[in-house]
Amino acid sequence: MLFFFDPTTAIAYSGTTAYAHEIIYKSFQVYQQSDDLESVAKTVNRLRDKADNPDFLLVRTTHSPEIIKIADSGVSKINSCIAWIGDQRAANFVATNCKEGTISDIERAFNIVIESSEYQTVGGYPVLSKGAQEGFKFVPYMRLISPRYIPKNGMQTIDFGTNQTGGYGYTTITPTAVGQNGLGLFFFQGRFGYFFHIDLKNNISERLKAYANTPEEFIKVVTDDTHISLEHCGKLG
Repeated sequence: MLFFFDPTTAIAYSGTTAYAHEIIYKSFQVYQQSDDLESVAKTVNRLRDKADNPDFLLVRTTHSPEIIKIADSGVSKINSCIAWIGDQRAANFVATNCKEGTISDIERAFNIVIESSEYQTVGGYPVLSKGAQEGFKFVPYMRLISPRYIPKNGMQTIDFGTNQTGGYGYTTITPTAVGQNGLGLFFFQGRFGYFFHIDLKNNISERLKAYANTPEEFIKVVTDDTHISLEHCGKLG
């Protein structure tokens, strides 16, 4: 998962969720006192000194862009533009199968890893974000899986089906603002969604669930509750 300390500073982790959230909140408090990433990284390293230690990446996009990795080997600055945490075999697969290096290319490779039985430590949904000079922002994407059908000659409409026929699809729900935490998923066939509401300043970390017919309806429910401006990638016709 990925969190933003501010628009241009992000932290990601791989490992035990509940413990990682505790570390992120405490390191965010340190960051508010001093935005020196090395000091924050040392704090993260000290806090993770327990069994099943999660790995972390600290990233900054402006001034002097930095990537700092915190893992069992300690705190280390990454001099290249690529850094990995978590399952190294899975990381190598993604790296070697991202020929274009685009967001959609990375998402495709991560989905292969998630669905493969070879990587038992990797699961869930890809979380995509892009860092630019103005800051980090989540990138919305959509996934659709159609039930088995026989292709016909010429143009044809694809029926993505229902739960009963094996149709499956979702769109991510992402904040429109740069540096805004929070990420959601809306499932078309199930007509419901989750939104992970994260507010580091107020120590809020909660999963909201709502039923709706469309992504727009789901977004309205979540926005009315959180007051966060949201967007989605697409919907079924």
